[in-house]
Amino acid sequence: MSVRCPSCTRPLEFKDLTLRQRMEGDVSTMGHVELSNPSEMIGRLVCGKFTNTGRFEGQAIVYGAIELTGNSLTIGELTGKSLTIQHGATARAKANIVPKPTLGPGAGKLRERPTRRLVPRIAAVSPKGLRPLA
Repeated sequence: MSVRCPSCTRPLEFKDLTLRQRMEGDVSTMGHVELSNPSEMIGRLVCGKFTNTGRFEGQAIVYGAIELTGNSLTIGELTGKSLTIQHGATARAKANIVPKPTLGPGAGKLRERPTRRLVPRIAAVSPKGLRPLA
């Protein structure tokens, strides 16, 4: 099945994902994303439903329910329709519970790979200080 977003015309995916290893970067799907116990995700997540039993650090925009199970660690910002935190879960996050979550500004900039910060290389030391290479 192929569907496009009516506002931005990007293709929408409806896959359910189960993450079982360490991952850095962005994930975008309208399905259910489950982060299993020994796994870890650092980055931005946009999905239909999110269940965390591992470690999540970053921003999650969820169009359905967010569930944090026992022994899970969540750090960052969560936006969703509902939030369930089970006994034993650790949440150090800002939670925005709204009836209709939105992506907000910069939604078109969602990438599949993590962003890298480019640091200029130093060419020479002059009396005025350091100069970057061109």
